[in-house]
Amino acid sequence: MKLFLQCIIFFCFLITAGCQSTEESVVKKKPDQSSEKIIKTGAPKKTTPPAKKQILSKIDSIEQLKEDWTTWVRQHPYSNRSAAFIENLKNIPKTDRPDLAMEQEFMKTVDPVLKRIPRERLETAEKYMQELIAEKATVEVNAAIAGVSWRERGPTNIAGRTRAIAWDLNDGTRKKVWAGGVNGGLWYTNDITASVPTWVHVDGFWDNIAISTIAIDPATPNNIYVG
Repeated sequence: MKLFLQCIIFFCFLITAGCQSTEESVVKKKPDQSSEKIIKTGAPKKTTPPAKKQILSKIDSIEQLKEDWTTWVRQHPYSNRSAAFIENLKNIPKTDRPDLAMEQEFMKTVDPVLKRIPRERLETAEKYMQELIAEKATVEVNAAIAGVSWRERGPTNIAGRTRAIAWDLNDGTRKKVWAGGVNGGLWYTNDITASVPTWVHVDGFWDNIAISTIAIDPATPNNIYVG
């Protein structure tokens, strides 16, 4: 009898342990199910707007062009001269190096994509420039000023523009005028009001000096600054 009771108690113990194990497995599954639901019900993934995609694509293409240009410049013969060749070039005066000007002009005008100078575009640029000139000529602001007429006063014995002019303060009649040329040269006339003013060419020292400003000291009018 005692043995029979021990078997029943042992059997009940096994059933109780099995139930606890089942409950634990159910409890452990709940967090997994909960997390799975969170993943399914989470916020939707953000998408990039089409306009932003286009901008990013353009940026990438520009960066790629920059990388290609950098690689091309590094591989160009201008960038791969030997040290001995460069040292020999240093001994040649720059005034005898027209190749430097050609090299600079080439690098300034070469097309980064074509890797050459697109000289065929000069004709297009010329046509565009002529269109701009024609358009500017029709603009009202470039028309003649109403009620104002201009007469040439000289000097007429020079070539180029006259950008500097000053009335001589030493002349009480205020008729003496100094004039300087951008391409060089200094003149004066004693009577700017004459129908045909006579301009006197100052010595040849000024012939090769570009003049854009003439200033007279009001305190000491004999001091005239030309430059």
